[in-house]
Amino acid sequence: METQQHTSRLEDSKQWMRNRVERIRPAVRNAGMRVQEQLRSKPAMWAGIAAGVGFAAGFAGRMITHRHRDRDDVEAMVILEAC
Repeated sequence: METQQHTSRLEDSKQWMRNRVERIRPAVRNAGMRVQEQLRSKPAMWAGIAAGVGFAAGFAGRMITHRHRDRDDVEAMVILEAC
């Protein structure tokens, strides 16, 4: 009896997932087609976005590197003054 309930719940869950996937699949496909269309019709916009993201990632990397380097210097100063 208990095994039958678990099997029934499992089948209900599987059916619910199938229904959700079938409803979402066309929306995802349409979104992908819209992005492809925009890539073709607005290449300058996407190039600007890519350049901005690259700049932001590089700038963040430089900040992290300098912070890490500065943090090491502070620790050395604390050790020297403690002695």
